[in-house]
Amino acid sequence: MLPGIKVDLGAKPLAGFPGETITEGLDGLRERFAEYYKLGAKFAKWRAVIDIGSGIPTLYAIDANAEALARYATLCQEAGIVPIIEPEVLMDGGHPLDRCEEVTNLVLDRVFEHLFAARVFLEGMVLKPNMVVPGKKSTQR
Repeated sequence: MLPGIKVDLGAKPLAGFPGETITEGLDGLRERFAEYYKLGAKFAKWRAVIDIGSGIPTLYAIDANAEALARYATLCQEAGIVPIIEPEVLMDGGHPLDRCEEVTNLVLDRVFEHLFAARVFLEGMVLKPNMVVPGKKSTQR
């Protein structure tokens, strides 16, 4: 068994983008990682929340969260901690399966674009993706 820690501070409303969120917690993360490493943390987790709805997600919200995931992952690896990257497209809502697939593909594409740009060592991270399913309120099963 290996100890790990969730390091994000939760999803907060993304200013200027109603219905969308940004995961916070990057400020001071380098210093927190140094402490977590001393305490024995071997991995950390950061969750980005992407909702599907009318007009959302926007590319801006996807990219803002993808960049935060990449910055978190780089700081993790710098500290000797394995990052668990969780870009979660929510199952809530009435969207059909194909819309979830479309959004999930876009989110994963953008996350990996930012991971590459941030020089994250991909072999040294864990991806925790969402399941591609119709929304809970969808009539499609």
